[in-house]
Amino acid sequence: MKRKENKAWIDLALENLSEKELKELRQNLASDPQFQEELVSVKELLAAIALNLEPEPPAPELKARLLDGICGKNRFLPFLSRLTELFDLSPREAQAYLERLDDPTAWKTVLPGVQTIKIQAGPATAGAKSNFLRVLPGASFPYHTHRGLESSLLLQGCCRSEDGVINRAGDLLYQETGTAHSFQVISEQAVIAAVVCFGIDFINPPDRKR
Repeated sequence: MKRKENKAWIDLALENLSEKELKELRQNLASDPQFQEELVSVKELLAAIALNLEPEPPAPELKARLLDGICGKNRFLPFLSRLTELFDLSPREAQAYLERLDDPTAWKTVLPGVQTIKIQAGPATAGAKSNFLRVLPGASFPYHTHRGLESSLLLQGCCRSEDGVINRAGDLLYQETGTAHSFQVISEQAVIAAVVCFGIDFINPPDRKR
């Protein structure tokens, strides 16, 4: 193949193309078995090349920034704009609350394995209780019903409700008035969520036996 043709195959294998170009090429893939075989060959070749490359360590400054973004105090900043909307706070106020998440003294234990940080949210949340919720690994939040709409933004971890639904960091969840559920943390990290809630009542879970 010519150099331009080689580059086109590589761009397709890496999906380094515009949506329009990808759509056209996928149509060719669907109608041409030979085209599909060649694409598979290119992907396998690229994978083999990648496995034989010597890893190059990142610059110390870049490594520090990456680690801080993943594990450090700035790891929650990608959620800042969504938190300002949820809590009706300014970006500065919301960031100040985010910085408290790594302060062990800021958390208050309210149930076994369950902790909260109260939030003084803005006027748009009037009548609701706003807080950060942390549920430790392996712990469960008991079965409860909602007195009003509950809005939750998961910031960290992964949990599973009693009906098998799994939610992860980045999910925005709504529980309508009268709905009921429980959930258990299934990640190695604690689940941390930002919650605006108009009250809950703990109740006995329904009998699910057949």
